[in-house]
Amino acid sequence: MRAAGSRAGARASAWWRASALTAALGLGGLASPAGAQPPAIPLLDSLATEDDPVALEALERQLIAWARANRDDPDAHLRLGAVALRLGQLTGQPHWDHAISEFEWAAELEPRSPLPWHGIGLAWLGMAPAQYDARTTVQAMLGVDPVAKAGKAFSEALAREPGYGPSATAWGGLALLPALRDEAPDALVALRRVPEARDTTFHLVRGRLERRAGHPDSALAAFARYAAAGGSAGVARLERARVLLAAGHPDGPPAYYEGAALADSAAAAQFRADLAFLVDDSVLVGFDLVSGAARRAWLERFWRERDLAALRRDGERLAEHYRRLEEAETAFGLAPFKRRFGFGDYYQSGRTDVDDRGVIYIRHGPPTDRNRTVRFQAESWYYAPGTARELWFHFVALDDLTDYRLVPSAAQVPLAAQQEIRDQGGAASDEYWRIATIGPVARQRVEDRLFAAGREMMVIGTTTDSWARRWERPLQAAAQAVTVALEEGTGRVHVALAVPLARLPADSAGIRRLTIRLVALAPDGSPAARIDSLVEFLPAAAAQTGLVRISFPARPGPLPVQALAETDRAGALVLRETLDVPDAGAGLGLSDIVLGRESLGLSWRGGDGEPVALNPMGTFPRSEPLSLYYEVYGLADGLAVTELVLWRAED
Repeated sequence: MRAAGSRAGARASAWWRASALTAALGLGGLASPAGAQPPAIPLLDSLATEDDPVALEALERQLIAWARANRDDPDAHLRLGAVALRLGQLTGQPHWDHAISEFEWAAELEPRSPLPWHGIGLAWLGMAPAQYDARTTVQAMLGVDPVAKAGKAFSEALAREPGYGPSATAWGGLALLPALRDEAPDALVALRRVPEARDTTFHLVRGRLERRAGHPDSALAAFARYAAAGGSAGVARLERARVLLAAGHPDGPPAYYEGAALADSAAAAQFRADLAFLVDDSVLVGFDLVSGAARRAWLERFWRERDLAALRRDGERLAEHYRRLEEAETAFGLAPFKRRFGFGDYYQSGRTDVDDRGVIYIRHGPPTDRNRTVRFQAESWYYAPGTARELWFHFVALDDLTDYRLVPSAAQVPLAAQQEIRDQGGAASDEYWRIATIGPVARQRVEDRLFAAGREMMVIGTTTDSWARRWERPLQAAAQAVTVALEEGTGRVHVALAVPLARLPADSAGIRRLTIRLVALAPDGSPAARIDSLVEFLPAAAAQTGLVRISFPARPGPLPVQALAETDRAGALVLRETLDVPDAGAGLGLSDIVLGRESLGLSWRGGDGEPVALNPMGTFPRSEPLSLYYEVYGLADGLAVTELVLWRAED
């Protein structure tokens, strides 16, 4: 017989990782029984190096012969169970069943030992199917599937020895799964009872459970112990960043980027997995091609672009992403099995961790309005326009009552669920009312139109991400943006804003405050201008409108600009357009035509040194003269070739 531990280069991963549900654990401490000795058996970690089922089966036969002469020796059955576990990993059933039988026998002989129950838990994990069918899905819902049984076995081991680290780690890892989230509090208590654990996985699991439980200080301490025990430095930084980002701590983004800069494959895989919720492999190839400081720079640029697009401060979109991840894993997480995708699915995410609601939530955040059925597994989400476009999403759970799939329109929702969602009212039910109120002649035409619009929204929802600003009240602000050229290769943008002061809350001194945030993007996606300003309007009995002018230089060419104005509860996206900045040295050209009102007192000095009036309000009283300004470039001195005609638009 070839000894199971004879191969060189023992593997670092634990041998019982049959379903990748838990991290490395250990049975350890299986000493040889007193008296008659069994055939030589390596330590359990050494079994990981034995890939030959024939050699293991030969060893198993010798152990069976020895166990027959020592039927009441629990160690004999523990050893048989250990060999059966390895055979189960290599060949599958029926060795998992054999392992459970041997461990159960050992538990009867030694009821106070945690080892048999720990082995039973590992065997149940080995039997967890790669893909659940209808029967095992129902078992999972009832809490009697292999994963749930494994959790119960680990808890039984801890009932016999509360400080037994391997079972505490395994149970904690399972409690992080959505299907066993109710066991998280008890699993966390079990982890806290383990004295002076040295296993890196133990500290990693405990830190994640502490974070889920809302104990940031304990989570940070656990991740620090994980790093000190020899865990991945990059993973430790990322986990620390998750805690700090969730708390809005300013050290969150630096910890995130420091972890990304470390040359650590385990950390890189986690960073990449978190990004994969937002972008596909065509974007992630850029992440894969860099490392170290270059990877950090890549991520900084990636998140800065999203801060700019959402008109947020640096680091806000990164923190929001990890808040969404935490919420989606908790609220929309799937049981630990592979989802089945079929020809009839309108959208196939390929994800096995969250359902389609989680995909939309991570990309676009919480919906403005959400309707859910009580008796039927269906939901409809509505996103108000705000600083992004208006969107509807509909979800239905059919084959698996916990797995919600995207459908294009309300017409694909079961009729009984349609009525229940429609009766709830709100914007999320609008499509249902449209379907219910149309006649039979027009029904197919309307449903086809809703289907086409829904498919378009599904594409937007599953290929883009956003963080739209929405306010309780509209601010009814207005803006005017104009561009001129200063000299060759240089231009300037002037933005004027007008807001009714009555819309702004006043403090005890009568001062009204308005936040203005503006972003202009260069062709490479970097900020050509970024303004975040707080404007104060002093008390003035005669003033009814607050006026603000913003000016910044810009390179010639197209310039996307967006700006918002907001108070605590009211706001508006006042500007979203692509301006054309002229170039004075590019030949014949014309600046923007600027119409203004001198009475507003909002102006800048033009090319001739004279004041140029602006008018963000867009109205021109008959009693006031209209100010007109424009610039022509590329003309010889004394040559004029322009003619402008203005007329009043008909009411």
